[in-house]
Amino acid sequence: MELLLIVIIVQLGFVLSRLPKGKGASEESFLDHYVRERKKNAELVASQLRELRLRACSFTLWEPGRVFVEAGSPASQGRGVVIDSDDVWVLIECPAPFGAKGATQRLLRIEDVKSVAEIVG
Repeated sequence: MELLLIVIIVQLGFVLSRLPKGKGASEESFLDHYVRERKKNAELVASQLRELRLRACSFTLWEPGRVFVEAGSPASQGRGVVIDSDDVWVLIECPAPFGAKGATQRLLRIEDVKSVAEIVG
């Protein structure tokens, strides 16, 4: 019982040490942090997309949008084949929505893509 109490106290101390301290003049706002993280992530995603050209991939966006639509509502995840990309944009080909024949091409800002992974199998 005492061991369990010690473990809980240590975990609580760890969580409390990770909480932000008082808001100081040098701390950045949440929006500034969000924008900085998106730009840093965009460099990583751009390098991944160069390797994934003409491969089927799964995409996760930072925010749900009209790029991937599931049953008429915005979605933050989707699939497509990477047709082309540069440091700012990626062109993907997605299956036609709602079971229609053919495919649609979509142009995404790489900054809007949170992660990309190749679909294997």
